[in-house]
Amino acid sequence: MTKRARHQFFTEQNTGFTTDSIYIPDSPLLLKNNCKEGCWQLGDTNYGSRLKLVALKFSRYLHMGNDAIAAGAPIGQLWFCPIDGGVGSDEQGNEIQLALNLVYYTLLKNSKSGKSGSLLNFGQKAALLQGQGIDYREVVWIPKFIKKSGTVTNDIGQAESASWYVLDWGVVLPEDQDDSTYEKIGNLIDILSSAEEMGKLIDPIVEGECRCVDGLKPQQIAQLANSMATAVNGSTPALTPG
Repeated sequence: MTKRARHQFFTEQNTGFTTDSIYIPDSPLLLKNNCKEGCWQLGDTNYGSRLKLVALKFSRYLHMGNDAIAAGAPIGQLWFCPIDGGVGSDEQGNEIQLALNLVYYTLLKNSKSGKSGSLLNFGQKAALLQGQGIDYREVVWIPKFIKKSGTVTNDIGQAESASWYVLDWGVVLPEDQDDSTYEKIGNLIDILSSAEEMGKLIDPIVEGECRCVDGLKPQQIAQLANSMATAVNGSTPALTPG
C-alpha cells in the first residue's frame, strides 16, 4: 500500500522540526522500569530490557503512601534521554523502538529490605562518579535488570517466596564515548543550561503523590519519613521491590 503524503497544513507547522533536536513533551512520559517482569514499559507497551541513556535531572522524594507504596518510602525520579535500546514489539508482533529524541522519566525504588535496590544502586554509582569529579549527567548510563529472589510477607501476613528485578547501573565515561554520543550530550547541554527547559521537567502526578526532599540533610529526611509513616498508619515505612 502506497503511503500518503502529509497534508501541507501540518508540514508547514513543523518547518523547524529535526530528529537531531531533543524535545521535552508537554505531557510527561513515564518510562516504567517494570521490576516484576524485568522490562521497560511506556503505558502498556513493552520496550524490552536493554537501554542506554543520558541523565538530565535526578530528584529524591518521599512517597505519601498508597495501596502499593508505604508512606515515607524513598523514591527517585530520573529524567533522561535514551541514546540506544528500547526495542520492543507491538500487538501485531512488529518491532518498535523508543523515540530517541524525546525526554522521559522513570521512578526508582529500593528492595523490600531497603539494603539494595534500583534507587540505592543508582545513588551509590552517582556518588562514586562524584568522587572522581565526574557529573552524573555527562556519562552514559546502562541500566541492567538483575533478578532477585527471597521471602516476603503477603497481604494476609504470611511469608511466601517471591522474585523480582532490580536495576544495576553501568556507565560509559566521557573519554570512552563515541562521537555520536558525545555530540548528543552536547545537544542536551542546551536543555541543562536553560532554566525554562529544565522547568519543564516536572510531573504534577508525582508532585501530588510525593514530597521532594532535595536539599534536605539525611537526618531531616529520616525524620520526615518517620513522621509521614506514623501519620498514615503508625508504623515505619516498608519498602517495595524495585
